[in-house]
Amino acid sequence: MSNQLTLLGSHDNHYNKMVKMYSNCSVVLENLEITYTLEHHDLSFLNSIKEVGGYVLIAMNEVPTVPLSNLRLIRGQSLYDGRFALLVMSNYNNNSSASISYTSGLRQLLLSNMTEILTGGVKVIHNPLLCNVETIQWSDIVDKTRNPVMQMVMETIPQHCEKCDPGCFNGSCWAAGPEHCQKFTKLLCAQQCDIRCFGPNPGDCCNKHCAAGCTGPHATDCLACRDFNDDGTCKDACPPMKIYNKKNQVVMNNPSAKYTYGATCVKACPDNYVVTEGSCVRSCSTGSYETQENGVQICKPCEGPCPKACDGIGFGSLTNTMAVNSSNIDSFRNCTTINGNIIFIKPSFSGDPHYHIPPMDPEKLENFRTLKEITGRSQQTGFHSDF
Repeated sequence: MSNQLTLLGSHDNHYNKMVKMYSNCSVVLENLEITYTLEHHDLSFLNSIKEVGGYVLIAMNEVPTVPLSNLRLIRGQSLYDGRFALLVMSNYNNNSSASISYTSGLRQLLLSNMTEILTGGVKVIHNPLLCNVETIQWSDIVDKTRNPVMQMVMETIPQHCEKCDPGCFNGSCWAAGPEHCQKFTKLLCAQQCDIRCFGPNPGDCCNKHCAAGCTGPHATDCLACRDFNDDGTCKDACPPMKIYNKKNQVVMNNPSAKYTYGATCVKACPDNYVVTEGSCVRSCSTGSYETQENGVQICKPCEGPCPKACDGIGFGSLTNTMAVNSSNIDSFRNCTTINGNIIFIKPSFSGDPHYHIPPMDPEKLENFRTLKEITGRSQQTGFHSDF
């Protein structure tokens, strides 16, 4: 999602959209936005999420607990306000009269397995009922070499919070109980470890391709992958489409080739994606078009103008339009297919004072030079023309 602080209809309608969007997800490719929940809303569907590609926004909620207990990694590929990978803001209901009285709001932020933010900072502000977050050692989570912006404003309103379990290192926890102690994967590492570790000894360093920590020294022991996950092995790139055959000195198809899809290597792209240069993308880039080849949707370079389908008169955006005129002629620029009709009438060129449409310059007909197909009809009425 990229709705930020927009409420989508009623609170219940907004909640239902979140349930539909995130249920059964383990990886959110873009942003995770948890907003405008009410006290009775059940957020247990969030428990399956392990990675987020963009930012995490938790704002304007009245629910007491946000259970992201399996979230390990926020990549921060897109940041809220250009700075924050995690934003926890204004999670309360102020049902007050003469004095301030917070009747509901976020009390527990259960990020119990959260160990790394690759890019971006953290902002926690206006959460008067939130407990324990002030104990978190954020320096173990964020990448200090990227100078992340950190904004922490803890409320001074008296709270009834349970203390961290006595076994929590440095007294850091997300909530009461040993299962909610902060998990450290950097501050406890030996100096020999460049990134993260699974223990305090020099031999306990994680592999360089790991993110969020590890259970051992190998690229197969990572809790998450810094770049790409290829069937459980973390790599800096997916197996390429082509490889060099040293024996025959030729470039050949790679039988082990995979496509990049987010931070994962896959044998085939999802149905709603197209393939380009070994990657799964939502749409083809400028200068290429989508087509099917051997049962796979791919992007191919255009030869001449790229295929472009446009609405014709009486269809789509031009449903209530009678004819081509100066107000819509530019919508046909670079079109190769017109879905609908092309109709010219006398006011197309002379203009229509009643609708305040000025005359059309005949040179604008150059917009149709790329046109190859009309699915409806081409019609001229009410005037003589030589074109």
